[in-house]
Amino acid sequence: MRGISRVIGCRFGNRLNQIKKQLRTLHNQALNYSGHSQSIPKKLAQKIAVLQEQYNFLLTGKLAYHNILHQITCAVHPFALDGSGFQTTVDVATILYQQLPQLAALGYTYQIPKLETAISTFSGQVSAIAAVINLWWQSVEESLQLEQVSPEISNWLLGYFLPHFYWLSVIKQTKNPALKEIYTQVSRHYLRHLLEHPLTSKFSKNEWIHWRSWAEQMSAQFQRSSSAIEGRNGYLSRLHHCGRGISSAQLRVLTVIHNFDIQRADKTTAAQRLFNQEFPALFDWVISQMGDLPLPRKSYQII
Repeated sequence: MRGISRVIGCRFGNRLNQIKKQLRTLHNQALNYSGHSQSIPKKLAQKIAVLQEQYNFLLTGKLAYHNILHQITCAVHPFALDGSGFQTTVDVATILYQQLPQLAALGYTYQIPKLETAISTFSGQVSAIAAVINLWWQSVEESLQLEQVSPEISNWLLGYFLPHFYWLSVIKQTKNPALKEIYTQVSRHYLRHLLEHPLTSKFSKNEWIHWRSWAEQMSAQFQRSSSAIEGRNGYLSRLHHCGRGISSAQLRVLTVIHNFDIQRADKTTAAQRLFNQEFPALFDWVISQMGDLPLPRKSYQII
C-alpha cells in the first residue's frame, strides 16, 4: 500500500493544493473588483470556474481513493466489520482483490503514472497480508486446546467473547476518529450479543477474569502492520538511509533494546511475551554489570 499511497495520494494532494492556491489568488482579485464596486471581468470569472471544476473533479477522485483505502483497512481483521462473524484468509483476500479494479479505474480516469506498477506490487502482497488471518486463528484454536474447554464454551468464546475484546483492543490502537467510531459500534454490537447469551451469566468472577486475560492476550497477538514501513524493521530502514548506515555492533545493540526494553501498552517486552517470564530491567542490568569506573590517569605536575 505504501507504493500506491505514494503514487495516488501525493498526486491528488499536490495538485489540489496547487489549484487551491490559484483559486485563493483569483478570489482575492475578484474581491478587489467587488470592493471597488466594479464588475468582475469575464475572463477572471471563467478562470475561476475552470479551476473550480478541476478542483471538484480531483476532490471526487481523492474521496474515491480514500474510500478504497478505507475498505482495505477495514477488511484485514479476523472478524467481519458488519458483525456477521469471523473471517478467513480467503474472505480477506477476496475483499482486497476486489479493490484492485477500482484502483486501476481510478488511475485510468485521472491518468496517474506508475500506478499500474504499484497495483501489481500490492497484488503480489495480498496473499501474504491475508495469510495472517488463518495463522492467528490457528494460534487461537491451539490455545483453546490447551485450555481443554467443552465445544459449547469454545463456541461461546470464539463467537461472542473474543470478538468483543478484540475490537476493544483495536479501538485502543486506532487514532483515526472515524475508524475508531466504526470499531466502537462493532464492539458494542458484539457486547450486546455477548450479554444476551445464556452462558455469559454462568461464569464466576474468577473465570471471567481468566477468559478476559486470555482474550486480551489473543487479541494482542494479531499484528497486521507492514514490516517494511512500521515496527522495528521500519525504524531500522530509516536508519539505514542515514549517511553512514548502521554498523553490526549498533545493530546488535538495537536488537537487544527492541527485545528486552521496548514495551507495549500492556507493559510487556518482546522477550517476556516469547519466553513467558520476567526479565530484569535492561539498563539497570547493564549498570550492575559495569562495575566501578576506572580512575582517571594521574596528571603530571610541573615543578
